[in-house]
Amino acid sequence: GKGRSGTYRAGGGAPAAEARTSRPLRERATVSNGTPKTAAYSKATPELSQNNAELEQTNLELTTKVQELETMLEDVEKERDAIVMDVEKERDFYFSKLRSIEVMLQVHQDGGADPEEFGGLVDRVFQILYATAEDNLTVNETGQVVEAVEEELNELLVDNV
Repeated sequence: GKGRSGTYRAGGGAPAAEARTSRPLRERATVSNGTPKTAAYSKATPELSQNNAELEQTNLELTTKVQELETMLEDVEKERDAIVMDVEKERDFYFSKLRSIEVMLQVHQDGGADPEEFGGLVDRVFQILYATAEDNLTVNETGQVVEAVEEELNELLVDNV
């Protein structure tokens, strides 16, 4: 059919004006000139202005508080990380000592030493070194390996005498 300009497209069919698909739905975007769009907005009262100012102040205060709390959190996280590093260093230090003792005892035991030499001390040390949490072993005041519950009961009996 004929278009607005009265010309036909070269391939026949729709007029040239109707063939454009990139044409915006609206001719021009509306631009705000700062004036209210509805009657509700145009009735700004001193109370609303005061309320808005108070809300803006509250927002500013809360934003400042959030920033302070984020800074505090960063400081606490840095302190925690430093403490964790210190604890890990100490753990590694004592683990290294225990590992050295274990190696010394293994060398002593593998060297064919009499198991009863030192009164079975090597075996008792290994018993403690290799005990799991479920074994619940401890060493009493006389140096004997005992269950922790038994040791606690003995301490209670001694304290009550």
